[in-house]
Amino acid sequence: MKLFDFLVGGFIDSFGITKPDATEKNRASWIVLGMIVGVIVFVAVIFGVVVLVISK
Repeated sequence: MKLFDFLVGGFIDSFGITKPDATEKNRASWIVLGMIVGVIVFVAVIFGVVVLVISK
């Protein structure tokens, strides 16, 4: 969980939110979670396409 908090803190710092309240931290958490899920789905799709092409 500390890694996720670190990523959220980096996201908040990089976009210049100087005094984040609980709502902004929650919103940033959902955005970071969405980005992580998006990367996992993207890698899975690429892996699936590679396996499909190689198996033919």
